[in-house]
Amino acid sequence: MRPSVEAPREYNEVDVDETLNLLDAARRTDLTRFVMTPSSSVYGGREAYLPSAEADPALPVSPYGISKLAAERYACTYHEVYDLPTVAL
Repeated sequence: MRPSVEAPREYNEVDVDETLNLLDAARRTDLTRFVMTPSSSVYGGREAYLPSAEADPALPVSPYGISKLAAERYACTYHEVYDLPTVAL
């Protein structure tokens, strides 16, 4: 069983809550860019279709994938709402 299935709240705290903390801190500074690390887990278990393309639908199948997708969406939203330059490598 995947570790995030055993402890979904821990993954949410690390991936979502801490990303929000960092994004809030970044928008209060003169940071030129917020860089984050995405995960292919947001695309679900479609190993037959690797590599995934950015335009592929996000269909996470684990709490980890969901938390990474939420963190990515928060970064996009902070870019749109607060004009915080963000990039996911």
